[in-house]
Amino acid sequence: MDLSWNPVKVSVQTFKLVDQPWSTKPYIDYTISIEMNRHSWTLEKRYNQLLALHQFITTTKKADAKIIPSFPSYSMMDLRPLEEVAAERKDMIEYYLEYVLNIDAVFDSLEVQVFFEFGSALPEPRKTIVIIPLPDTDFSVAEVAITWKVLTAMGVFVEFATETGSPVIVPNWSGIKDRSFFQGLSADVRRYFFELTTSASFTHPLAWEDMRPARYSGLALLGGAGYGMVPYIESTTLQAFCREYWKLRRPVGAIGEGVILLARTKQPNSSLSIIHSCRTTTFPKTLETANSYINKLTFWKKSVKSSNAMYSTTCEAEVVSHLSHGDLLQQPPFSTASLFRDSLFNTSPSFTFLEDFYLSARWAGDSYSFARKFFRLVVHSEFSTDGDEKETYPSSL
Repeated sequence: MDLSWNPVKVSVQTFKLVDQPWSTKPYIDYTISIEMNRHSWTLEKRYNQLLALHQFITTTKKADAKIIPSFPSYSMMDLRPLEEVAAERKDMIEYYLEYVLNIDAVFDSLEVQVFFEFGSALPEPRKTIVIIPLPDTDFSVAEVAITWKVLTAMGVFVEFATETGSPVIVPNWSGIKDRSFFQGLSADVRRYFFELTTSASFTHPLAWEDMRPARYSGLALLGGAGYGMVPYIESTTLQAFCREYWKLRRPVGAIGEGVILLARTKQPNSSLSIIHSCRTTTFPKTLETANSYINKLTFWKKSVKSSNAMYSTTCEAEVVSHLSHGDLLQQPPFSTASLFRDSLFNTSPSFTFLEDFYLSARWAGDSYSFARKFFRLVVHSEFSTDGDEKETYPSSL
């Protein structure tokens, strides 16, 4: 990140007990103020989020656990009121955060920069703009919320577009609170989506037909589940946009059903897909079969839909049918780990694949890894909206 190093000052200003729709129970929010590079900003974090940060720092050896300050412990046997516990932890958290953020290895970590939204401290706003086209409904809340949060936390501006320019149909929050094995969303993701719904670019999207390829530094095509995805996947307007954008060789990212949209997009004056000779991944048949099986269980029906239920074939088979040969499909060996979702500080369950300027991922469980790598791809490619372009795609992310 283009930040000249200056001491980071941290202050935990206050804490409060909150009960929000994105949480299954009340919790304490710490209001944290950060000052760096003559910029200051505040953010709110729960104890569990800060604990995950501490575990990341120690397990990845970003800092020597023997020299960093102690992090306030957690005990299920502590039956004191939450406010009393929070008051005891407040000063310890403040001292801990200021200490670790002034350690080079911690400061330079992209995960930490996203966590603390270091994009707020950029000397100048980024000129990069990423466009995310969406269907009116049935899009993946996790894929959209996580991708938006990671990009904007690092100072990238994100625009959204729907078929007619009307706001999307917000998913039923009572359904999102159901914690199914495949579709259950963490409190963090639900919170990201609540924040997203107050974003002007989300509440006032463009129409698909108004998107202009030259305006954007990156294109993210995300997936979803259900019949609401059909107009998105089959849109000739979106396919035409993808075809023109692909010709610019600027960063393109796709997850799951978003890969199908790319696969159905034809090369100019050809019946071949624009990814005909590209290596790619998409939603695996194994996961989709398991998802369909769980969907048959009546008590899961409110929160789980078959990902490609609107078609007679699987996502994987659909994508392979557009490739020059099946070996171009990239899937990791199946393991129980692939059934779990990644997180900001743990991307080990995830799988993504990079081919030149094209990054693909399998499903919502890869969203954090996808978003982080897509950010690096967009920024590294050095495309900006002022017309200054330089192709310098990394061999790996």
